Amino acid sequence: MAPPAGMPLETESRFRKFQVQVNAATAEARMGESCALMSGALDLLQAIDYAYAECFAGGNDLLTKAQNCSQRHAQSETRFANLSSTFSAVAANRSAPQITALARARADMTPYDESREVWKQKAEQVAAGDVAQAAIKASDARISQLVQAASAATANGGFAETEALARAAGLDALDLPRLSPDQASLLEQARAARERINDSDRRLDRLAEAVELRRTSSKDSRGELIAAVSALTAMDTARAGPAQATMITSAKSEAAAFAMDDLLEETRTFNPQTAPASQFKRITDLADVVKGHGGITQPTGPQAQALAVAQDAVAALTRSNRRLESMSATAAAVKSGGPASLGNQVRKNYEDITQFDISRMTDRQRQDYDSLKAAREVTLATEAKTFSRSIPLFVGADGNHPQMAKALAALKSVLTEIGFRIVEAEEQSAVRLKLNVGEARTTKLSTGSASFDSVRQPMTMTGDWTFASDKLKPLSVQGVGNGQNARDNAFNEAIKKLAEGVRNLADGT
Repeated sequence: MAPPAGMPLETESRFRKFQVQVNAATAEARMGESCALMSGALDLLQAIDYAYAECFAGGNDLLTKAQNCSQRHAQSETRFANLSSTFSAVAANRSAPQITALARARADMTPYDESREVWKQKAEQVAAGDVAQAAIKASDARISQLVQAASAATANGGFAETEALARAAGLDALDLPRLSPDQASLLEQARAARERINDSDRRLDRLAEAVELRRTSSKDSRGELIAAVSALTAMDTARAGPAQATMITSAKSEAAAFAMDDLLEETRTFNPQTAPASQFKRITDLADVVKGHGGITQPTGPQAQALAVAQDAVAALTRSNRRLESMSATAAAVKSGGPASLGNQVRKNYEDITQFDISRMTDRQRQDYDSLKAAREVTLATEAKTFSRSIPLFVGADGNHPQMAKALAALKSVLTEIGFRIVEAEEQSAVRLKLNVGEARTTKLSTGSASFDSVRQPMTMTGDWTFASDKLKPLSVQGVGNGQNARDNAFNEAIKKLAEGVRNLADGT
């Protein structure tokens, strides 16, 4: 067929070569290489040639086929480039995001990519991608196990579920950055469960060591056996294997007998009026071992008496715990609402505390006790309306004078120096003082040929009981200053006079 009029001879030549190469590419059995050849065949053509494709037998079909293959080949090149870049990134930094990216790049590879010759050249990168995919799959499984174990532990909470949750805490470095915030919270739960399991293992190991010491040593190891048995929990017993269960049963029976002997000795000299809290605790612990482990089913008279003493010790500790709990609750209420919000409750809770209670206090409870003591002082002072240096004062502002901040700081400092107790929270005070700073007045004075400034600085103070309607006697002073620093001198003198007035109120003068 003759070429149509106007078609360049070069176009016919190029298209004929294009046809030959496309037909040759079609004969290539490997899909990837076939498309690579077709993509190369398109490079033979120029833009002007595409308009004449229909002039050749099957030209449009060949052109469409080659264009599709070219697009497919370009997409394959992009995937190989992504595989190469993520492989290099992992080689430089084996972080979770990099490994995830490599696994994703490997997952994106298609059978078309595998049919290309370059697939063999990229064997190392492909293999690394396979490893990354396996690592991500294993990581997903561990994270899924964590989620499932946490769900089971929440639904049931048995010892078996706790152990499963503890095992799920064993995530590795790849897993941790891949956790969602919710999953990270579950991991904290799993780690706490693992710590509980570790604690249980330590208690079982301690018991085994105590039993072995009893068997092999002539040294008196009764105390260690009793302590090891006393430390056991329901979790330990539930987790024990057959041999451990037998050991626990035997150790409990032996420890109960030993504990009964020690309890008899301990209660023989026990005086509940003078005994320290530590002896109360030891007696109750020994009784727990005796009663909790079935060592004494039919106590003798002395044994029954010792157990009764232990029961009294338990009751004493229980009463002490209630007093301490009530004290802490009242201290918390005072902190949020002020001493007067509880009135007599403050005084009662403080006065109910005994020396026995004080000897058992934790550091936090001692803080609560000190807080309650201060609140009691406020309560008593408010009731008696006894203004003194020991009661807590709150010093606040009455007005917004430019010098107010300076005046408050100076007055608080002077009052503190002369023994007053200043608090920063109004609800913690027994008395609140309100300071008002008046406007200073300056007068020009002359003596002979010289003249100077004379400044008068008025200040007033009112006071009332924070949780009562009674008011203190108001104070009104005027500081005077002359000369170069007249204003500062007048200011300082007014502060000093106010402090002296507060001191006089406290001293009753």
